Amino acid sequence: MMTMMGTGLSSFAQQQISSSSASVVGGRSLPLSSSSKLVQRRRRRQERSLSIFFFFCLRNVPSPSSSSKCESRFLGILKQKVRTAAIAAAVFVANPICNQLGGDNIETMETTPTTAAAATGDDSRRRGKTVAVIGAGPSGLVTAKCMLEVGLSPTIFDKAPELGGVWNPRVNPFWSSMRTNVSRYACCFSDFLWDSKAATYPTQHEMNDYLHAYARKFLQPVHFSLSSEVTSVARSGGSDSDNGKWVVQWRSSSSSSSSLEEPKAIEGSPPAAALLSSSQEQMFDFVVFASGFFSIPHIPSIPGLDGYLGEVMHSSNYRSPERFRGKRVVVVGGAASSAEIAADIAAFASEVINTVSRPFWVVPRYIALNPDSDATPFFPLDLVFFRRSTRKSQSEDIFRSEEEVQKANEYFMKLCGDQGILNLEHDTDPPIVAISDTYMELVRSNHITVRRSKVQEVQGRTLILEDHTTIADVDCIIFCTGFLCSMPYLSSELLDSISFDPANQFMPFLLHRSTFHPSLPISAFVGMYRAPFFGVIELQARWAAAIFSGVLPPVPESVQQEGIALEKRIRIQTPKPQFPHWDYVGLADGFAADLNVLPSKEWCQKHDIVIPAHYHTGDVAANEAVEILEKACEEFLNGKMVPYSVFRSLAGSWILHRCIENRMDSSQSGTVEGTATFSATDVSHQYLYSEIGELSMQRGHHFRVHRKYVYVYDKDTEQINVFFENEGTRGSFFHSLHFLSPKCSEKGELNEVSGGWKAEGEHLCSEDLYNVLYRFCFRGNQIEKMEISYHVKGPKKDYTSTATYSR
Repeated sequence: MMTMMGTGLSSFAQQQISSSSASVVGGRSLPLSSSSKLVQRRRRRQERSLSIFFFFCLRNVPSPSSSSKCESRFLGILKQKVRTAAIAAAVFVANPICNQLGGDNIETMETTPTTAAAATGDDSRRRGKTVAVIGAGPSGLVTAKCMLEVGLSPTIFDKAPELGGVWNPRVNPFWSSMRTNVSRYACCFSDFLWDSKAATYPTQHEMNDYLHAYARKFLQPVHFSLSSEVTSVARSGGSDSDNGKWVVQWRSSSSSSSSLEEPKAIEGSPPAAALLSSSQEQMFDFVVFASGFFSIPHIPSIPGLDGYLGEVMHSSNYRSPERFRGKRVVVVGGAASSAEIAADIAAFASEVINTVSRPFWVVPRYIALNPDSDATPFFPLDLVFFRRSTRKSQSEDIFRSEEEVQKANEYFMKLCGDQGILNLEHDTDPPIVAISDTYMELVRSNHITVRRSKVQEVQGRTLILEDHTTIADVDCIIFCTGFLCSMPYLSSELLDSISFDPANQFMPFLLHRSTFHPSLPISAFVGMYRAPFFGVIELQARWAAAIFSGVLPPVPESVQQEGIALEKRIRIQTPKPQFPHWDYVGLADGFAADLNVLPSKEWCQKHDIVIPAHYHTGDVAANEAVEILEKACEEFLNGKMVPYSVFRSLAGSWILHRCIENRMDSSQSGTVEGTATFSATDVSHQYLYSEIGELSMQRGHHFRVHRKYVYVYDKDTEQINVFFENEGTRGSFFHSLHFLSPKCSEKGELNEVSGGWKAEGEHLCSEDLYNVLYRFCFRGNQIEKMEISYHVKGPKKDYTSTATYSR
């Protein structure tokens, strides 16, 4: 089957061949001058022959994705040359004037933004229609690709010198440990798979590489106008022929900033320096706003903050924790970024204090599939939350009753356990969720202090909270207080028409289904809502493309007004949920129903977990994505990520009880009562185990005992390794934990439901053999209790030491 790339390139040549009104050469429009029927028939035969020839040229070039890096680059260049030749030949045949010019400006066509894009049909309503796409992040890229598929010609504008939006580390760098909050199974487009070696939760660099690969496959350099800041988007006026179009003005600039590396542009694109020009404008048939929901870092106005004597920072400027070594840091905010940054700094700062204004739940990226089982499998959180089987209906769930809110919080209590001050009075408001693998463990081990109160005032280096307590000697304040939306390219009249409120972080404007507004006809918004997911923004782009191209009729104004009225109700509701459209599955299914791509009820019952590929099942890559998900689920059911979930849950203090049973007459049995602590170190994925207790011997003697080990999680092998401690760091190797199948015990027998997860290890110390058995019993995401047994056998040793740990 021909790849999507082959389809796009061949249709690109087809459109250049079949254009009946004009051909673009060197930026000029050249009319077709021959009116002879004989010449026209001969030209059409030549067009068909060239189309077939270059179609097979493209089809038979192997896919670069299946080749080595060297081969991939060669094949990419080969396809580029074949496509350029196809366009050149098409223009020669279709335009006698171009023939006379000798085609000197063919290469110019590759870099001219006004060149027509790929077409997939002959509908005269679509041919030559142009779309301005504002934003070169995920929303802009998928929008341009969808426009090409219906025969429209997109131009993507972005003020940054590179594509990628917030995911480009050279334009918007995040901190090194930051990862996506949604797994790669859902954080992707429906017909473009992640590389099999990619992390389950990709980093910013991995996301940027993914988006560049997506652009290389489905788009061309001609579709991009980077380093171009859009300054105005307005309805056209003047003659009747101009009515119903948009005039886009932009200002191009150089990307030669000393703070940026050389842009990682699409292969074959012109250097950014070539985009230098004065202010420009162009008329477009359609416009799509995809510039992103979060534009301006928001720091609240606090009396005295301007006179603060320490350092003030917004989360968007946070890069690494090392610079905070030995400092007292206050992190303001109670959401994902505050939890992640506080946890990132905790191992380096002398103290981290997180001030939060409202209760929230903290969940790790891998959560319990069955919170009621002490041997639950652990899945990526989106593979647990994005399920149809847990829904009460197919329609999007928007407004929840008090009873439904209470049930939701009861579920999170079961999943997360008692999280202390973070969850007080939490059963009355819709659940707020922050995602962090280590935050709660660091709170439990006193590496992070939580204060449930807002910062009311700043005096010198002291913060005064609303509960009248203070935090003194603060070296740095990091505000994790979100962003404000900005669309400076729209006039105040247009902004007023969509009820724009720049201070509203929840829903700054009102649109029908977050996509359309009757005051901005022949336009659409894609990804411009709080918490956009790849699956939804792709469906939004497909919906807009279908309407722009005439495949679907426009949404009636009365329907749009009803949708906007609903959005207003969402905006003003109290208490507010975390996200306006928090029901991802219902939201996605609604768009899919509008597009007539919603899978059948029978199919949905067999494929419970919702991923973007479910709405594109006719594509080879989408079908493969479904198969990959099914295979991954089988691995998670069989214990994948259980070692990591165990390791994460170890952090903090435990009550210890150990029973020692000696089987040699020369040694005594006894018990140990004490405490054990797993403390995070400044080495990633490493705990220092420290145990202090009192040993009571069988014959009445008592001794103070202590021991130390170092536990390390190896993310490459997904294994926990234990080392002897040497002056606070790892010493010689002790043993590894080998987790057993959930269906078998250490003796090969079936486990009971209450058996928990088990792991084995062994260590040979001189002549003594240590066999170790671990048992971890979960309650939701956390270990409720665990057991470690050592069976020691040697010439002078024969005993069993069994320790139980509880919170």
